[in-house]
Amino acid sequence: MEQVAEFYRGNRSEVELTNEERKNIYASLSHYNMVSDADNVKIPVLLLVGKYDGINPPEESVKLHKILPTSTLEIIDGAGHIAYLEKESEVIRLIDSFIS
Repeated sequence: MEQVAEFYRGNRSEVELTNEERKNIYASLSHYNMVSDADNVKIPVLLLVGKYDGINPPEESVKLHKILPTSTLEIIDGAGHIAYLEKESEVIRLIDSFIS
């Protein structure tokens, strides 16, 4: 967890969020559990996770990747929980690569 805290002390997102926006994002995701539905997934899945995600750590995405046989896992260096804002161009590149 200290590594996550250190990341956030030294890095800024490409997009700045207000505290209220961060609170709303975290609240909306706090009770979501995809693992219970993993057996039903039969299509290719791209799992994107920030290396410094303190809410859904990469280790959890690795576990999900192992139970989703059709998944591709990408751990995004330099990103936390909202990688699509923190490393927008990298996320776009990974999605483009996955769908092409």
